[in-house]
Amino acid sequence: MALVFLLCRQPAARADAELRIGWGALERLVAEHAFTDEGRHYLRGGKEAKCGFAYLENPRVDTEEGRLRLKAQFTGRSRVNLFGMCVGPGDSFEVTILAMPQYRDGAIAFDNVEVYITAMPATVIMFARCVRT
Repeated sequence: MALVFLLCRQPAARADAELRIGWGALERLVAEHAFTDEGRHYLRGGKEAKCGFAYLENPRVDTEEGRLRLKAQFTGRSRVNLFGMCVGPGDSFEVTILAMPQYRDGAIAFDNVEVYITAMPATVIMFARCVRT
């Protein structure tokens, strides 16, 4: 009976409690929920597309000035199947995505998203076309 009395005397839990998630846990969540196709996140096409696809893989998550920083390898091809051969450009480079994680409607959302790439101008255009769709 004394235990019940002590529990009843404890202050009620606050509804606006703060939940902290470490960067390692967030990296696992991103990898498990966004990179679901053999460790890849397809932006265009899929693993069955031989000549036209774009995907991100090998995600690494950490922080930069309080923001989430996701680094991943982008690989893409924008080719045409010509007599059974893929003809056209393809490239692979690292992409850095910065964002501010926010809790919204029961899920983690990202605000103030910025994308940085270091690649040749033609590759940047191909990447931008893949991300827009």
